[in-house]
Amino acid sequence: MLPYLRSLGLLTFPFALLSVYACSSSDSPSNGDRDAAPPAIDAGPDAHHESDAHPNDDAVCPNQRIEQTSAGPVIVCDDGYPTPPYLHVPAPRPLEGGNREVVGGIASATSFRDAQGNDYALPDGMARAETWDKASHEYQADHLYRATVDSAGKVTKLVRFAKAADALFFRNWEGRAFEGKIAKRVGDQYETTPSVPVRLRITEVREGLPPGWSAYENGVFVPLAPYNPVHTVAVVENIDHALTSANGPCLAPLSALGAEDPGIKATVRLVRVPSMHSPGANTVVVVLESSSKIPTNMAHTLWAGPADLISASGKVPGDFNAAPHGAPQYGIGLSMAPVTGGGAACTR
Repeated sequence: MLPYLRSLGLLTFPFALLSVYACSSSDSPSNGDRDAAPPAIDAGPDAHHESDAHPNDDAVCPNQRIEQTSAGPVIVCDDGYPTPPYLHVPAPRPLEGGNREVVGGIASATSFRDAQGNDYALPDGMARAETWDKASHEYQADHLYRATVDSAGKVTKLVRFAKAADALFFRNWEGRAFEGKIAKRVGDQYETTPSVPVRLRITEVREGLPPGWSAYENGVFVPLAPYNPVHTVAVVENIDHALTSANGPCLAPLSALGAEDPGIKATVRLVRVPSMHSPGANTVVVVLESSSKIPTNMAHTLWAGPADLISASGKVPGDFNAAPHGAPQYGIGLSMAPVTGGGAACTR
């Protein structure tokens, strides 16, 4: 899967293309491939990805259903509980030989995380890029597993247990406000350290991809919809009028910057993208609709994975630095933090 820049950005700035993804594949998965079993992990004869979900499992989520896949039945959660943990999973249990079974999610190319936040080492083979191509992106981004863990804390077996709908990873994001800095225009480029006050508010989770998005695979732009079924929409609240900030001062509209105005539109979109540049390099791409040569930024700290859905603390969007792809002076950097209050009209 090769996201992630809008066609215009890729075609007008070749450095962005080089930075987006180094691992292009000519046989991109179709919708049907999403149910195919992911590649086996190279950790001995007992290590494999099979499916182990049963209708009598404790209620992982409200109205859970069972989906039959080529690897067996998997619990599917289209919704979660109203407060963390959003999905409920069985407690760890002891197994023979000093092993134990834990339920959790793949946190990175080398680690597996349970509901208590404990990390376990994944087999060396999981870090290899070929383990993560094609449909396996989805398996580490959206699935919970039953893992067999040995006495040394190493995962020896992964069994698919449940799959979470993409919208669950944006649970409770709507209505959250952020304040921080955005990069101003400097001639035909942008400053590399954002300095202009800006305020965003997340308004909704929307079906489908941002308009105009596509992936670049084998020299051809192809739709990304099979991989990213939803995205989050935010608005720039001080794009053309002044607003109070959370701590009181009046924020000037970006339009008042004149030639230094970064030139973005009011709508900002956020999309989860797993393993963007390398295995386990998960990120949220921030799409700024603008005339900049690099219209997308990467915000790694906004990523929410399967283990976040089973954590008692949940996952809420926190501070993030959204760095442009490629050469930073050709993109519009953002440095943001969540806030409460502010947002009222004011006069400067």
